[in-house]
This record gives sequence, C-alpha cells and structure tokens, in this order.
Amino acid sequence: MKRFFGVFLMMLCTIVLYSGSAIAISMDEFKLNGFFDLEYEESYQDDSSIGDRKGAFDQYHFNILMEFPLSDNVTVKGHIEYEHSPKIEGGGGKGEINLEWAYLEYIINNDIGIRGGSFLTPFGIYNEIHDATPTYASVRTPWGIYRADKVGGFVMIPKFSTGISMLGKYYTDGDLNLNYVVYISNGENTDSNEAEADDNSNKAIGGRLMISPIPGLTVGGSYFTGKKGTTKDNHSTWAGSAEYTIRNIGLRAEYASSKLADTTQNGSYGEVSYRVLRRITPYLRYGMFDPDDEGDKDEWSELVYGINYELQPNFIIKIENRHFNGNTNNAKVSDDYNELGAAVAVAF
Repeated sequence: MKRFFGVFLMMLCTIVLYSGSAIAISMDEFKLNGFFDLEYEESYQDDSSIGDRKGAFDQYHFNILMEFPLSDNVTVKGHIEYEHSPKIEGGGGKGEINLEWAYLEYIINNDIGIRGGSFLTPFGIYNEIHDATPTYASVRTPWGIYRADKVGGFVMIPKFSTGISMLGKYYTDGDLNLNYVVYISNGENTDSNEAEADDNSNKAIGGRLMISPIPGLTVGGSYFTGKKGTTKDNHSTWAGSAEYTIRNIGLRAEYASSKLADTTQNGSYGEVSYRVLRRITPYLRYGMFDPDDEGDKDEWSELVYGINYELQPNFIIKIENRHFNGNTNNAKVSDDYNELGAAVAVAF
C-alpha cells in the first residue's frame, strides 16, 4: 500500500514537471486575496469561570491566500493565517501563525483534479471555511460538530491533513450535479508534526460526496477514519449534510457521529437565515452535542440568533446572542449561560 502511494506521488510530480504547457511563474498571473475580522465576546454569567465575563476584543484572523499558476492546469496554492495578532519575541510570543494549506494542484480535466500537500480536511459544510468568517452568516461555526473539544468532547476530525487528494465536479445535461473529494493523509499525530512525519504506519483515509439533485438543494456525506498518533486508537467520523436555498431563505443542517477508541459522541445543528433588503440577514441556529452516548447528564446545546449586515460589498457586521445549556456532568460546560458575540468581517 505505502509503495503504491509512493509511486503515485512520483507519477504526479512527473506529470507536472513535464506538462507541455508549464511555464515559469509570472507575477502577472499571481493571485492574492484574504480576509480579516475583529470580534467581541462577553458572557452574561456572574460565574467568571464560564465564558468571558469581562468582555474582550479579539483580532481573530488576518489571512492571506495566494495562487501561483505555472500553467493553465498546474497551480501552487498557499494560505497563511495570522491568528490573535501574533507577536513573536525571541522564539516565543503570543498568538498563532498557521499554514492553513500549501499544495500543488493539477487539473486533469473538468471532472478530475489532484492535490498534493497540506490542506484543510474536506469534511461537512464548515471545516474548509471554518476561519473564513465573511463566507457565513454567524460569528462562528457550530461548535457541536466543529469544536466538540470546547464543549466536553474530543476533536471530531483533524482540521488539517497532509497527503494526496483527488477531487472534481460532474455536471449532467439536467439539473443533477455532484462534487466529490477522496484523500489519503498522515492522519492525527500526537507527538510530531503530521505535515512532516507520521506517528504510526497507518494512513488516514476519507472523502466527501455532495449531490445537487435540483437547483438550490445540496445533500451529501463525509467520512474520515484513521489511527490517532502513537496511541493508535481507532478514530472514525461520518456526517450527513444538507443545504437548501430558495429565494432569500437559506437552510442548513448536519448530523455527525465520531468514535475514538470506545467512546462515541454525536453532534447536530439546524440553521435558517432570511435575507431582507439585500443587505440584512437575520439567522437562527440550534445545535446539540452528546460527548458520550453511554454517559448520563453530559449533553450540551446552543441556541444562537443574530443579524448579519453587509455594510458594503465584502464588509460585514455581525451581532448575535448565544444561549448555552450544559448538563452537570459535561466536562467543559456544566451550567446555562448567555453570551454576546459581535464581529466585523472583511474579505479582500
């Protein structure tokens, strides 16, 4: 198996290097864009151990996305994230600098493309856009699936993967079309950098298939499986996703289940948004999470409602209220509280 993928990678490199249309990179073809956001968060809870009672601004993201086309079908892409306004002093400091993705992409035809490198794990609706806050209505993603570790569980899927993926889109003569991706990667490391070396001989595999049977409706599923780091615990996750847009109404819903060793956790949410006056979008989300389907009184839920206002194209203001409910045995949220969230998000 490992020999096969080694040969496959060598073949990919050979195809790219000897592509007849390959040319030196020209800065005229170079593409640069990104996004920025500033958030504010304050808990209404008197107990300062839950949420942020003081209230605080967070210069959360300043992200740069780059594309270096080598030819019509070969591109190198990169995405650098500066999170929480990092300050680096003598090798230490505060904040984070992350390489969200860096990969070589070869487009074989309209239906098939191959990527090799580090990429955001293709899973569900939000993981590939989890930091791109201008692309979705709310201030942050649904935590019951995408930040399960924040609400008493373990990480459902790795945010990042390093390996090889094949992806593409297929369109029929009618309304039906589909979008797919399959990948093999180093998986989840515990001791080392998975973008450099694997902790174990196992390779993680996964994929996502999204189908649009009629205009406005997209349904599909995602899957991930692998062994977690040096412990070699089995970890597998699947999710079902659905999106429907009709006129100014948007609907989203997902259900995910993840098993690590002997523990199974489940998360879900439903969202509705309604765009009015072309720039104002009220939204509502309800989400649930169970960190252990055999545990008792450890569930968590959220009710989020707010308004997304596009002040001008690509300049968005968001404000929302979050009501959290945590049962007494939840490891992270064992009480109920409300929280104010607000953000300015800009795409450029």
